[in-house]
Parts: sequence; structure tokens; C-alpha cells
Amino acid sequence: MRKRRMLQHRKIRKQQRGWEVRRMSTHEARTVLKSKAEVMREIIRRRALGEPRESIHAALAAMGVKLPSNSANVSLFTAGVSPWELEVPVRAFPERAAFKCEAARDSRRVGRRGMLFVKVPRCASSTGAGVALRIVRRRGTAEQCYADADHGWASRKAFRRRDRRRSVLWTFVRDPAARAVSMIFHFRVSRGGNEPTDEYIRGQLRYAPGGSGDGGFMARYVSTSTVPASFWTAEQPQRVQNPAKLQRWVREMLSEYDFVGVVERMDESLVALRLLLRLNASDIAYVSAKQHGGFDDLCRRIVPSFVSESTRTFLASDEWRARQAADYTLYAAANQSLDATIERIGRARFDKAMAEHRRLLRLVAEAKCAETAVFPCSSTGRRQRRAAAKDCYMNDSGCGYRCLDRVAASVDL
Repeated sequence: MRKRRMLQHRKIRKQQRGWEVRRMSTHEARTVLKSKAEVMREIIRRRALGEPRESIHAALAAMGVKLPSNSANVSLFTAGVSPWELEVPVRAFPERAAFKCEAARDSRRVGRRGMLFVKVPRCASSTGAGVALRIVRRRGTAEQCYADADHGWASRKAFRRRDRRRSVLWTFVRDPAARAVSMIFHFRVSRGGNEPTDEYIRGQLRYAPGGSGDGGFMARYVSTSTVPASFWTAEQPQRVQNPAKLQRWVREMLSEYDFVGVVERMDESLVALRLLLRLNASDIAYVSAKQHGGFDDLCRRIVPSFVSESTRTFLASDEWRARQAADYTLYAAANQSLDATIERIGRARFDKAMAEHRRLLRLVAEAKCAETAVFPCSSTGRRQRRAAAKDCYMNDSGCGYRCLDRVAASVDL
């Protein structure tokens, strides 16, 4: 009885949101409940194929969904704005008190505490996670000094409910086109075995997660909240829908984070992070996680990324930027916020810290830390997880830390 009542309430709520759901016949196997997001994706897909609106409504009705009378609002057939007209929010990230460890048992409470790194796929994620883990491991064990540096959507990790005074939330972002191509080659081509033809790559760029109205994969991944609206429609493929909501969403992301770095400016970002958290120079030393040959951490051969001239043309088009509007706005905001943060720190102080960082990296290179680091997969494609566990903090993150510690102990920074 209770379950039946819950189902009735769920149906009523769906009807109140404007979607009428019917029970399909026994030949159709079961009841299909279509959420608004699913219906929007189906509308966008069919419009991209050139189907008229009447045909789309008939197809959706056959699927068990009847659009409400105000379907013009549902399909979002509005003028929108050019992706080049979006305003970019900027935030100079403030300095904090010196970073202190938080015990693992305390960080598991409702208010998350400790070092919280959002590991965005194909955004120097393993290298950034290695730095996050190095900061905490130099101050205590995993139980004494907690860090969350594994993959996972920020909204699903409840980072919005973190204890802001006793946690550090940060991440890296990357040029959206470069990140998208890298992700396709890593997961779809190298691991999935798909042929990287022009048609396949462009199809993935159009319909992969983040390419059909969500504003982009990166923004969804780092946001501590859900996507507030749809930002793209096939009716206006070169325009951005709901620009005010998009800009407000990106502004909220910047306000939620203590720091957002830029992959293409890795060393500048790490030095700024060091000064904001009042860390030592050796805390941000690193060995790139992609120095272990042509294999990933699962020992699968990595197919090098490339783009053809036609794909490069698509990535430079207004349609691509409109599809990825939130990602491009976030990326521009991170770049400009890094500049503002450096100015807030002080150019002379920043330049001195950058010189120390570069000197330390030169010593790391002279000590051949990258060559001697033990990764989960060898340069010849052989698994060596047991040996790597002694030289990496976690999986392929922070590998070579023993060599980094020896170099740090030999210099006075």
C-alpha cells in the first residue's frame, strides 16, 4: 500500500512538472518514465537530424511521453546569444591560514574536511592528485591527514556541504577542445578500440557527455550543484541559451572553490596554490604521471591524439563553442582568476617563489626522478602494481615521491 502511494505521488509530481506519463501495454514490457532531461536530449538529437517538430512530438508520444501545451518553452526555441558575448567572472583567490591536517574520521562527517581535490579526467588529474596527496602525506599518515583525490563528480561527493574553514577544495581545468579530444582518444580509441576516423571523432565531440546542452563536461564535473538549465539547442546551434543562468553558475563554481588551476599553466598554478596555503616549495614538487611510456595505468597502449583539418575547423566553430559554453567560460574565468590571484599575492613575492620552484624541478630532473619512478605499468607494458605501491601515493598519482623526498632533503628552500 505504501509503495503504491509513493508511485502515485511520483506520477502526480511528474504531471505537475508538465509531463504526462502513460502505462505502456503489456507488449511494451513495462512503464517507461521519461525525465525532462531525457526528453530534451531526444528532442536535440532528432532536431540535429532535421526532423520537423510535429514528427518529434509524434515520436515522443509513441515512447510514452506527451509534451504539454506550452511545448515551445520545452524545446527552448529561443534566440540565445553568441558564445563570444558571454561575460567571464573573475575571482582573485584569497590567502588562507597555513594548511593543517584533518583526521580521516572527522572528514567523514557531514561537513567534509581536509584536502579535497576534484580529479577531472584528462586535466592533468593524476599529476594534480599526486600534488594533493604529497601535501598531506608530508604531514602525516592517511588516517592522520585526510585527502580526497580520487575521480568523482563534485556534486556527488557532497563537497557543497564541506566545512569551509577546515577544508581546501581545488581543481585543474584545461582547454575544452584539447581535453575533449584527449578524452576521446584515451577512453574511446585506446581503451575502446574504436577507429579514430573524422566522422567518429566529430560524432563523439557532438554527442559525448557535455556536448548536447549541458554546457560542457568539465563544468558539470567540478560544479558542486546540478546543471541549472539547458544551454544549447539544435534550433540555434551557434547560440547559447540561458546565458544569465550559465554565467551565474560559473560564478558560483569560483566562489565554492579555494583555488582553480590551469593545466596549460601548471607551474604558475602550483606556485600560486603554495603561496595561498603557505606551503613549502618541496610540497608542490612533482613527477608527471604520464612519463612512464606509451601505456596507461591499466597497461593499455595509448594511441596519440591527433585532429584532422576538418575536425580542427569544427573545434574553431561557433557551434562547438556554443555546445561547450560553460566549459569555455570556466576556462577563461580560471585563466583570468589566476592572473588576478598572482597580482593579489604580489608580483615580486610570486616571482621569487617561482624561481625556487623551477630550481627544485631542475634538481628533480638532474636526479632522474622521472626515469627511476615506479609506475603501475612499466614502459614496456608490464604490470607492476605491487612495486608501484611502494613508490606511488595512490595508483599512478604521486609516483617517484621517494626520489622527490631525497631531492627536497638535499636543498634548503
